[in-house]
Amino acid sequence: MRKGLLHHSFVVQSGNDFYSASINHTDGKVTLNKADVEYTDTDNGLTTAATQKDQLIKVAADSDGSAAGYVTFQGKNYATTVSTALDDNTAAKATDNKVVVELSTAKPTAQFSGASSADPLALLDKAIAQVDTFRSSLGAVQNRLDSAVTNLNNTTTNLSEAQSRIQDADYATEVSNMSKAQIIQQAGNSVLAKANQVPQQVLSLLQG
Repeated sequence: MRKGLLHHSFVVQSGNDFYSASINHTDGKVTLNKADVEYTDTDNGLTTAATQKDQLIKVAADSDGSAAGYVTFQGKNYATTVSTALDDNTAAKATDNKVVVELSTAKPTAQFSGASSADPLALLDKAIAQVDTFRSSLGAVQNRLDSAVTNLNNTTTNLSEAQSRIQDADYATEVSNMSKAQIIQQAGNSVLAKANQVPQQVLSLLQG
């Protein structure tokens, strides 16, 4: 309840219906909020609006799940022009509401479709359906994340295998180069040894 208000609005239940009500904080009096229905019916020649006064404002959930007010007129439900009830500091505002209805078949006033949602079980079913939708969305996101992680793991494995193959190829090349260098070195040493033997052989021939 907001400080300083003479009237505050509530929702009260009677049977299976919910009604908008105001409480006067001065005397504690509870008043059911009402609306006047101004209606026309051009199909039947009623072009000047007639008024059905003091129709009780009922409360139900609209398509967004928020509380909304409506009145029942000639077996049909019509939304009120303001919210379910009014918080104000004047007694007049507690019931100052109006519903304009055109009954003709050419341009009938749209009916309030959320009235059936006043059933708490229906609201619960709607909430569960929303949770299921969120779970489906989260499941789809999780699947995409799992797929991305799998792809990253595969990429890491491929890079590791490629690195291993590169390292193996470099090792084999270097071993081959080392073996070639060793053969060349050994051949050089052999040639050098033979070259060193030639002068000794010449000296032996001269001395002989």
